[in-house]
Order: sequence, then structure tokens, then C-alpha cells
Amino acid sequence: MAKAILWTVLLAGALFGQSSAEQPDKLQVLFFGSKTCGYCVEIKENLLIPLQKKHPDRLEVNTFDIEDETSFNKLLQLEEAYGVTASSPQTLFLPDTFVTGYEDIMHVGKKLIIDYMNDPSKWAFSGAKPNAHASPTSDTAQASVEDRLRGERTGPWEYARDLSFFAFAVAAVFLRKKKYIAIIGQVGLGLIFIVASTDKIGNAQEFMIILRAYKIIPEMLLAFIAHTLPWIELLMGVSLATGIYPRLGALAVAGMHCFFIPALLFRTTLEASAQNIGWFSVAYDCGCGLGENVAWIIIVRDIGFVLISIGVTAFFAHRWNLLEKLKQR
Repeated sequence: MAKAILWTVLLAGALFGQSSAEQPDKLQVLFFGSKTCGYCVEIKENLLIPLQKKHPDRLEVNTFDIEDETSFNKLLQLEEAYGVTASSPQTLFLPDTFVTGYEDIMHVGKKLIIDYMNDPSKWAFSGAKPNAHASPTSDTAQASVEDRLRGERTGPWEYARDLSFFAFAVAAVFLRKKKYIAIIGQVGLGLIFIVASTDKIGNAQEFMIILRAYKIIPEMLLAFIAHTLPWIELLMGVSLATGIYPRLGALAVAGMHCFFIPALLFRTTLEASAQNIGWFSVAYDCGCGLGENVAWIIIVRDIGFVLISIGVTAFFAHRWNLLEKLKQR
């Protein structure tokens, strides 16, 4: 109840000039960050401001500079009321939940806000509405965020899809003399890269955010890589799918994953330490364009990509090589 009262006071008082008895006519979101923090600016410019401009009738975003003493004291009050145990330079508050940290806010913030916007019953704190249920505890609120963080990663389809591709890759290499298995492996890998790259080509900003999470790419190179890598992946996919210089495309895929798989191992280790969870429990969107999954399954799948690439390079590129077939004619 203390959290409900605090939220009501903050919204109804100095922040928005509302009467505490009023039912909000739109979702109120509070973001605390520093004006000198690049991540904070990115959250505001790439997430919060665009959402507010797109939904001005349903969303009001209120930002606070934690370098200002008054704003910082309000942050401390909300953290205590919400049970925030680990302070962060970036904190996003909604009426009955919160998200902390740049990566989590950018990862789930949009979906979380849209979910709340689509349900006006969530626009006010339960303590501010008569006959409403009690406001959730901080543990419940945080659990709801953790559920959203999992996103697609817990679905059986993601597990089956990635593990089955690895199994097929192994089979394709061992059964390389089977013409159609080899062709399916090569063309299938090409189509995967075509689909994955087209998703990233239209979302370079989101891709750059994912790349930053690896913490190994210099900041000055992030934008360049985010805009160019998807096009390279598209060319690799077209090469494999059409059989135009398939060995070159396969070598590029294998070479890229010689860097990418170690990066996955490094990030997974960091995430396990930061979240204080087991290595095999870590899950995230790796930036591959195929959605989220448990990290170790992503790594196994990418080993499958390498196996197919090696198979194409060493064994069965001739099975589906458009240029060679044209020359034969």
C-alpha cells in the first residue's frame, strides 16, 4: 500500500498536477536517468520519445535527471517503495512494475509499455482506485518483468528449431553423398541467412543495441557494423541459396562464426555472473535475427551452421552450383 500511496502522490502532486481522485486518462511512465549518460539519452531518444509521439493520447512519459537533487530523492523514494535492491543509472517505473538497466529497458521496455497502454485498467495504481485489488508486491512485479524478459526464449518451438538444425547439419555432413540432403543443407542455410538479414536491415538501431550488449565491440564501430553486417549476411545467404559461388558464401559463414561463437561464450559467461544464475540458464537475443533462445542452444545451433559451411566448402558445393551448371550447358 505504501507503494501505491507514493505513486499516487508523485503523479497527483508536483509531477503532473492531478487530483489524486482522478482516473488517469493515459498511461504515466517515469524514467530516471542522467542527462550526461549516453545510454540514458539513447533510451529517451530511441524508445520513450518515439513511443510518446506515436501514442500521444494514451501515453505520457516523464523523465527525471538523477543529477538533480529533487529528482534523485524521488528516485530513492520509488526504489524503496518498489523494493529495488540494486540501483541502476537507468530506471523505468510503470504503475505496478519497474525495469532497471539499459539492456533490459531497451529489451522489454517497448513491449511492456504497449501492453500497459492496451489495458487502461493498468493506468492507475490499485491503491488510487476504489474497490481495486491490492497493489502487487515488489517480488510479484519483478517476476512479471522476468517473465517478459524471457519473451520467446522459453517456447518449445525455439528449442526444437535450433537443436533440429544442428542435428540435420551433423546428418548432412555424414550423409554428404546423399545428393538431396546436401542440397537441402546448403539451400536451407542460405535461406536462414536471407531471412535473418532482412529483419536486421530494417532494424539497424535495434541491432546496434544488441551488439553493444556483447561489450567487446568499440563504440565507434557499432553503427558501422550494425548497418553493414546484415547486408554481408544477405549476400552470404543468396550465395548459398542460389548456388552462385557457394564455397565463397560458406567460407564467409564459417569465418564469421569463428568470431561469433567465442563472443557468445564470452557474453553468456558475463550474463551468468551478472544475473547470478547458472551458465546453462542464460538466455537472450543474440542478434542473429532468429529471435531469443537459451544461450547454449544458440551456440549449438551456430556450430551446426559451421558444420554445414564446412560441408559445402569441402564436400558438396558441386551439388548445387548454379554457375557450374550453366557452364556445363
